[in-house]
Amino acid sequence: TLIELDAKWNKISEIGALALIDTLTVNRTLKTVKLQFNSMPQDVEVRINQKAPQLKTTGLGICSII
Repeated sequence: TLIELDAKWNKISEIGALALIDTLTVNRTLKTVKLQFNSMPQDVEVRINQKAPQLKTTGLGICSII
């Protein structure tokens, strides 16, 4: 069972982030997603927290700002 996803430095754009958010709503075992150093807008972290409240940390920080 996957409980942590490290997707740092993967050039994930807003479109990719939206697809990831849709996936996270289905996956209930994942606890941590690390997304630093991607090309996502700031609000992705908020959207992830709204759609996937089971995640304890998304690890976006300020590095995801485009």
